[in-house]
Amino acid sequence: MALPYCQLRDGDIRMLTMERVGPLSASGHNTTQHNVTLSMTRVPVTGDDTSFAALSYVWGDPQDVVSWKYLNGTISVTRNLHHILSCLHRSAYLDNGPFNFWVDAVCINQDDAVERAAQVSVMDQIYSRAHSVLVFLSATSAGFEDGLGFLQAVAESPASHYEPSLEPHITLHNGLDANSQQLRESLIAVFATDWWTRVWTVQEFLFARNVIFHCGNAYIDGATANVAFEALKRHESSCCWAVKRDAESHSKGYLDYRSPLNKGLNLFEATVRLDQMLVLRPGVDGSSNKTALSVLATLRNRQCTDPLDHVFGVLGLVPDICRKDLKSHLTIDYTMSESQLFQETATAIIHTSGTLDVLSHISQYESIQSRIANLPSWVPDWSAAIDETFRLNLDERVGLISLYNASGDTKSEWRKGEGGKIATKALICGRIVRIGPGYPSSGSAAAGECLLDIWHDFFDGTQFDSPDELSEEQNDKLGSFANFICGDFWLPSWCENSKRYVAVFRAWYAWFSENDAAGLAENMKNEVREFDKFVQVTSLERHVFRTEDGRPGFGPQLAQRGDTLAIMPGGRVIYVLRESPDSPDEYKLIGDAFVSGSMHGEVMARDGNPHDPHWTPITLV
Repeated sequence: MALPYCQLRDGDIRMLTMERVGPLSASGHNTTQHNVTLSMTRVPVTGDDTSFAALSYVWGDPQDVVSWKYLNGTISVTRNLHHILSCLHRSAYLDNGPFNFWVDAVCINQDDAVERAAQVSVMDQIYSRAHSVLVFLSATSAGFEDGLGFLQAVAESPASHYEPSLEPHITLHNGLDANSQQLRESLIAVFATDWWTRVWTVQEFLFARNVIFHCGNAYIDGATANVAFEALKRHESSCCWAVKRDAESHSKGYLDYRSPLNKGLNLFEATVRLDQMLVLRPGVDGSSNKTALSVLATLRNRQCTDPLDHVFGVLGLVPDICRKDLKSHLTIDYTMSESQLFQETATAIIHTSGTLDVLSHISQYESIQSRIANLPSWVPDWSAAIDETFRLNLDERVGLISLYNASGDTKSEWRKGEGGKIATKALICGRIVRIGPGYPSSGSAAAGECLLDIWHDFFDGTQFDSPDELSEEQNDKLGSFANFICGDFWLPSWCENSKRYVAVFRAWYAWFSENDAAGLAENMKNEVREFDKFVQVTSLERHVFRTEDGRPGFGPQLAQRGDTLAIMPGGRVIYVLRESPDSPDEYKLIGDAFVSGSMHGEVMARDGNPHDPHWTPITLV
């Protein structure tokens, strides 16, 4: 007998109850293979009468459906859920009687689009009401025990190093440490499972009161995993950081070891998947500084069965005040096309924020591979594939946009018309006449001193001199160049002490040109890292360019000589536009840019009175 779907009333959810009716054998299996009962009832989502757990897992192939048999019937589920239900019915959760749980694939009628949309809107209540959220990373424990054991050991001894050359360092009971390939593979495996790559699992984790990560019978609770991650992060940013770096600016050694068994992930890329979730957590007072745009950006590399869930699946994570504004412009409607939804989402964000920050998320980089053809140039493809390491850099870049103010105090003027065309206006502030390489990536021809020479030539037309050869009187000039390649970003301590800033630049120069990579003073390490982060934020996967009036900048790799630089109302940055060959007032958005001397309202102060005729009506296509 299959489980019947009774009609849900407003505020209701369905609940499953599993009960074992036969004893477990010594091996941990039922004396009969399916000696459990399964039933489904309807309960109010806000009620406190029923205690339950919620499952969080990956569906797998939705077409790969099999029957899971229980004592009083069968249900059709994906193969992944079949394995999880089989693991559950042998688990300790059933030792003390009936076990109540909620699982989306069964408790929501997936064939009813109206019910599905309604249940999606209460997912936050379901997962926050559950006494525990059981995260099934894997239905088996083989290959995961060492990794989970390492996290447990780190949490129990957070002061111990993960770097084996330092003492004391983490060593497992079987003698394995971070130099062990077996341990590395196991730790990466924990974070390489598909659960970490899905859209819906994020809110399931964030709304949970208590999380338990399962790999078959092996498990670790979420609080312990969080303590371990924070400890590893502290060590990575200080004592355990390998100063020597390769041409791709990655730490050499086991941190960069790519696992052939786990999709080529390295330890850094794997463990940062937990951080990606933790940064979305609200503060202890329930407040959050996250916006709809920042949540979409953080989770853009997540996958989902329905592409529309790249938006709908993250709305529940947007702070209430932002979500209410968005909902006035955006409706959960699974009949929309991806292109239509992404256009409506970008427009809604622009109207509710008054800024054009969303335009900085378009597919303007090598590491972002758009999946939707023929999107208007101004629309981000939230389903695009993006390299995870580059995504972290991009998060830093767009997160710092708020420090710019290219368009002054103007608000966005954004009118969407037929065919995804946008009517707005622009202050044309230059054209690109020269282009050169940005921050070196794999295969870059220019790096080190050679690249600094190129950048300095774009900066002021002269060759770069080693900072060790400069006099104190030339510090201002050196500082101006450093400020250019850092995109005007400074640490507060540098603002208070410009000589310290130049000293950090000198140390970074030695490290970047690999003349003294291992010789960084201990008190310089973190500041050099911060300096390099700012340089990458400004120039990675970008070209350096120079305008016709001599201003240097960094912009999209797709930029060409002759492209237009423009300020648009509500835009904090400069935008690179390409004029349509067929219509002189229509432009394609190529991407955003940093232009020296133009990011803090300088152009607006000179040319940008909102009523000034320099404002030109344009159409973005």
